[in-house]
Amino acid sequence: MTLCKESFFQKSDEVRKNTGHASLFLEPFFRYWRIHDSEVTTTVGNDYAVTGLEPDNNTTEYGLKLGLRY
Repeated sequence: MTLCKESFFQKSDEVRKNTGHASLFLEPFFRYWRIHDSEVTTTVGNDYAVTGLEPDNNTTEYGLKLGLRY
């Protein structure tokens, strides 16, 4: 299947605190995907044929990343 008319948006900012030999960071993030209907395709086997498509859908992710760099 071929996906078409895809939209993607991402935003993140990092806050960092250096502490000697390491740094602590905090990164809130937001991601949004929008994928429209794919093309309809048919797969044919010996005893079967299946037609399908990836339906229009969207995904929203948000969270907080916490880490230590050394």
